[in-house]
Amino acid sequence: MSVLSTVQQAVRERAGGQCEYCHSPEWVCAARFTLDHILPRSRGGTDEPHNLALACRRCNERLPEATR
Repeated sequence: MSVLSTVQQAVRERAGGQCEYCHSPEWVCAARFTLDHILPRSRGGTDEPHNLALACRRCNERLPEATR
């Protein structure tokens, strides 16, 4: 199940073209940023904008501190 395009657009606009974790601008990265679920769906997270963050690949693939 994918996130609705209207929700994706809202998150992208909120982020202003920057990774919401490290604040790198998307235009300097080789790959387009993706949406990251802050609380994963597998743990009850939703596709609502407040649970999504625009993230660069490096930040999106980083393991949370709690799992290290």
